[in-house]
Amino acid sequence: MCGIVGFVNGEFHADKFSSVIVEMLSMQMHRGPDEFGYYVDEKFAIGAARLSIVDIANGHQPMSDFSKRFWIAYNGEIYNHVEIKNALQNEGVEFFTNTDTEVVLNAWILWGIDGIARLDGAFSFVIYDKKLGKLYLVRDRFGEKPLYYFYQFGSIIFSSEIKSFLKYPNFKFRFNIENIKSVFLTWTGFGESTVFEGIKKISPGCYLEFTLNDGISIHKYDTFEDSLRKNKGIFKGSFDEAKEQVRFLLSKSVKNRLPNEVSAAIYLSGGIDSSIIAKEALANSIGQLNTFSISFNQSAYDESKDQLAISKYLGSNHHSILVTNELISKNFSEAVWHAEIPLFRSAPVPMLILSKYVSRSGFKVALTGEGADEIFLGYDLFKEVLVRSEWEGTSENERLHAIENIYKYMGHYKNSNNKIIQNHFSRIGGDRADVLFSHLYRFNNSKIAMRIFLANQFATKKTLEKVSKEFSSLSNLDLLERAQCLETETLLSSYLLSSQGDRMVMASSVEGRCPFLGKDIVDFANSLPLEYKLKNKLEEKHILKSAYSDLLPEFVLKKNKRPYRSPDSIALMSGDAWKILNKFIPAAYNEYAEVFDIDFCQALISKVKSAASGSVSIGPGEDSAFVLLTSLAYLHDFFIDRNFPENKKVCPPIMVSFRGNLGGS
Repeated sequence: MCGIVGFVNGEFHADKFSSVIVEMLSMQMHRGPDEFGYYVDEKFAIGAARLSIVDIANGHQPMSDFSKRFWIAYNGEIYNHVEIKNALQNEGVEFFTNTDTEVVLNAWILWGIDGIARLDGAFSFVIYDKKLGKLYLVRDRFGEKPLYYFYQFGSIIFSSEIKSFLKYPNFKFRFNIENIKSVFLTWTGFGESTVFEGIKKISPGCYLEFTLNDGISIHKYDTFEDSLRKNKGIFKGSFDEAKEQVRFLLSKSVKNRLPNEVSAAIYLSGGIDSSIIAKEALANSIGQLNTFSISFNQSAYDESKDQLAISKYLGSNHHSILVTNELISKNFSEAVWHAEIPLFRSAPVPMLILSKYVSRSGFKVALTGEGADEIFLGYDLFKEVLVRSEWEGTSENERLHAIENIYKYMGHYKNSNNKIIQNHFSRIGGDRADVLFSHLYRFNNSKIAMRIFLANQFATKKTLEKVSKEFSSLSNLDLLERAQCLETETLLSSYLLSSQGDRMVMASSVEGRCPFLGKDIVDFANSLPLEYKLKNKLEEKHILKSAYSDLLPEFVLKKNKRPYRSPDSIALMSGDAWKILNKFIPAAYNEYAEVFDIDFCQALISKVKSAASGSVSIGPGEDSAFVLLTSLAYLHDFFIDRNFPENKKVCPPIMVSFRGNLGGS
């Protein structure tokens, strides 16, 4: 695991390339605290900050092939690298290390982008072909590992994290207001967009090609949509055969993600996904099973009872950390600093706190349950889309029954309050042919956050048109397939795997691994009939529950799906959120007078303050709007005003320093 930085055709003398690379790497020491390395020549410069996990002694980066023509800076892990290595050796390729970095490099050299499509892993990497003067930026199928770039006037800058651009000479940050509106409406960035002008991300399953003469071009090579289209309906076996295959593939995926040279932690939420991973880790590990969890002192968020019960059942060495409102408030700005995007919930903050605990406990790797809900249809959203699609043809009693089954874990949706949901579904309506049909209910919940902007109704309409255009290729899929693609390419990629995932664990130099996103598992799940995953249109993850019915306790199998949440504005009230907001609001008034509804922002802040004293209550929409506004204020302070946290740690040793123009190192 590493942090990557680099640039081509920098607007300063090549003698400064190496010092600029080291400065940029210093902003990502959390991603690679063990060693730095770089390659520079007259035009190109790439660097890597390394977190050593595989072949610790020999995996220095950047790495070249024997001829020094190709150079790679690589971030991630390839879980089938032994299999790929064997295939390459059968083609006559010689290896000098046991790293997956060298496997990726040689797969690229021999097979090109077709070789990358064979990889099962979480990765982003940069390859420089010195002979042809070409640069490639590549990202994995789900976007588990980040990679950003800025291209202008024939020059390109790239990095695993945006914060490294702060150390590139004369780089100036500006907000992209339209993209900020998109985040406030849809909760995430999508496609290449970021909230900063000119800075883009490599989309999941895509790669960028750059040459000095031709500039950049973007290409898709392996996306979730591709897998869904390719595998739909090809499984012809029985349900029992499907269960057996699911268990086999998950066991293999967990085994491949357990490191050989360092210990792994297992994140245990108390639900079925993390319990399956813990059970398979126990079966495939030779050491003590170490599980980690978050607990809260508010029952609405706390799942520690179930966490302790499953840990006792598995016999794990369990670790739990209590996350208080004060801890959330204290760590919120740091979470925003690492996320580099406005947050609509505080939920990433406890994950940041947990990663610190895991790191202090001596672990470099953590296995998590992300991806199971998207692949095996675990979210309410998938049930909602089916219910809403048949809304006009159902009776009131049928509607009430459907709503009760969807939201049975949420007490405030019972009895008479179900009428409220009925009204919401009826009001939102929507055209089934609309590519965004599945997500309109969610987007409607963002209407309060959109009031932060002037002309918010026009902004909402314009943003929805933009999102719809981005995903127009999904129009010929069925409703559930569209919903899956939208969910995996937005909330999963840009939030769960990023803001709440990679960014929070890597902030403490811990690598997150997601067994449910294994290539074989995803392809197999996409081949199964709908009924295997969503039985009777209401029982989520049916195949998973059935496959592990003899291996997990009944309370896990029958537990209602419960979204992970943490206290939001009520937690931020206990800290200094007011200070950053008091600083941001005047700046917003002066710099963005035609963008933000300052009166609404001040009214929202005032209401949240009043809620702190218990004199008023705030709803979920106001909660989310306040978190978004506060996190945007921190981003403005860090990047626009450049009041960012400087790295005060001593940089690690530089293990690779190759100057191509001098012909040696």
